[in-house]
Amino acid sequence: MILNDNQMSISPNVGALSNQLTRLRTSRGWLGAKRAVENVLKRMPLLDKPLHHALQGFKNHLRNVFVHDRFFSALGFRYLGPVDGQDEKGLEAFLRRAQALQGPVLLHIVTKKGQGYSPAESEPARMHGVQPFDRHNGSPKVRSVGQSFGAAAGELLADLSDRDGRIVAITAAMAESTGLMPFKTRHPERLFDVGIAEEHAVTMAAGMARGGLRPFVAIYDTFLQRGFDQLIVDVCVQNLPVVFLMDRAGIGGEDGPTHHGVFGMSYLRMIPNVTVLTPRCVPELQQMIPWALEQEGPVAIRYPRAEAVVQAKYPYGEFVPGQWEVLEEGQDVALVASGSIVAEALVAARALQQRGVQAAVIAANSAKPLDHALIKKLSQSGAPFMTVEEHVLAGGFGSAVAEHCLKHGLPGPAYMMGLEDAFAAHGDRGALLCQHGLDGASIAHRVTQAIEKTA
Repeated sequence: MILNDNQMSISPNVGALSNQLTRLRTSRGWLGAKRAVENVLKRMPLLDKPLHHALQGFKNHLRNVFVHDRFFSALGFRYLGPVDGQDEKGLEAFLRRAQALQGPVLLHIVTKKGQGYSPAESEPARMHGVQPFDRHNGSPKVRSVGQSFGAAAGELLADLSDRDGRIVAITAAMAESTGLMPFKTRHPERLFDVGIAEEHAVTMAAGMARGGLRPFVAIYDTFLQRGFDQLIVDVCVQNLPVVFLMDRAGIGGEDGPTHHGVFGMSYLRMIPNVTVLTPRCVPELQQMIPWALEQEGPVAIRYPRAEAVVQAKYPYGEFVPGQWEVLEEGQDVALVASGSIVAEALVAARALQQRGVQAAVIAANSAKPLDHALIKKLSQSGAPFMTVEEHVLAGGFGSAVAEHCLKHGLPGPAYMMGLEDAFAAHGDRGALLCQHGLDGASIAHRVTQAIEKTA
């Protein structure tokens, strides 16, 4: 087992194990004694095996005196290190030594995050995962044109916390990425970074809620999957007031297939007691958070990285869960879009208008509860309605609407658009939306085809 210890997860490491690694890393007494014993051994190449083993045993005893690595020993590992990970020849020697040993071996390698590139050395958290950047100064080449949902959530949470001492925030090593830095600056004693341990973050939030606090767990949509069991057993079974601020819902951009937040709707809406909200714009999110604070059960708010520019043309009114927003009227077809994909549905409506098709656009701000009255109205209107989501179709928003219609004997969606049964690849969000037929132009084309088939 190779432990690459650069003192960072995404943010600086926290916790008892991190402290133990620090002690191992800084055991200067052991490093000096180790070198002394090794020098003696090198000068005595003709020692018989018993004496050589005795000196090796003495060296191991000294290591235990100075290093105290009983944690790994208790787990059954032979501990080697700490090793300078930037010393290639020395590292190769230790790798060969580890390979020759019998039984489990833990090789503790010490490196520096961003070694050799000054922007990454000075800002390792920001440079953990990057989009294209200027190699001379590390600044991003492409900046987001929309307002950040995470930054808006963090600012509002800090403001609310000025007036409500019950609020605490929890992060799994991602305070900066999820917008919690204003909260950390103003209320450092109420921000809890549990490291990359999302399961613990969820259980900790449950305990805090049980004790009378109002915890907000700021987490990427894709990473809440790690705490699925804790979400059910610790939070939802007890119906505790925990708010999950789920950033990067939908296509996550250039972070790879594991970072797309396209499964959250499916596993959240099947759990009893939890409310699932999907804001289309930052002003809507800013109304959802105070509302969620006052609820007596769990609330999950799923939002993308940034607000689409087109949203500015549609000012937001008042948030009421279970009451969706009609952004555009149209008698030929209705597009019911969930959260992050609303902007593309609006683009599609304009394209359809040029083809002589009047499309209504409805922003579904809550997947649980659904807007029962509006679904009934759409079902009975005589015009087809279709769902659009930046999420897998299996168990997603469209499935929720279809299940509701089936249960109540209503005509269901004529067509459901979303991600098919395959993992989305690495890539730019716009390119991936186009690839999966979820950009505005593709949606308009698919709607046209669906209408022609039903005509």
